[in-house]
Amino acid sequence: MATFNPVTTNDLLQGDNDLNKTTEAFKKLVEPELIRAVGGRFILVEGSDNNIAKALDLIGGIDLLHLKNLSLRGVGSRIQFGETCWETFTIRKDRESGEKTEYDKRKQAIEKGWIYPQYTLQAYVTDYALLGFAFAKTEHIFKMIEYGACDIRETNSNRIGQSSFYVIKWRTMRETDCDITYETF
Repeated sequence: MATFNPVTTNDLLQGDNDLNKTTEAFKKLVEPELIRAVGGRFILVEGSDNNIAKALDLIGGIDLLHLKNLSLRGVGSRIQFGETCWETFTIRKDRESGEKTEYDKRKQAIEKGWIYPQYTLQAYVTDYALLGFAFAKTEHIFKMIEYGACDIRETNSNRIGQSSFYVIKWRTMRETDCDITYETF
């Protein structure tokens, strides 16, 4: 049975701080290299006050819009801070609380024909540098999971609210002719 953990004002402020830090890292570190690699331009959806943007983000899982050659597609984004570029996509598989995960939501949207991010961006950054990023078709990431071409990792045992993640290696995706662009620095 799922338990309820009340959210405090500090939790909400921490969420805002995390979003601000991620947004700043995207704009300063990731976006210039991503544009160089895939072209076009990007519009941040996550954190917008616009109702359509909120729906795309909170329901559709779309954090960015990629505009290129008068075309538009949604992008889900995960930016991880640390000292290592793991060269992997990580998709939350399950939560100790039993709440729906990114995997559950995307899989359902793909199967049912609902809006979801057509592409997924994963970037690894320090506070000052981009270590690496990958930009891949979301369906191809999910096919890697479906075919078992991934690992499963658990969060550290000292963390509150345990989760497990599918871990998909960028190199394996490239070797299986998936639609992926990635660079490490």
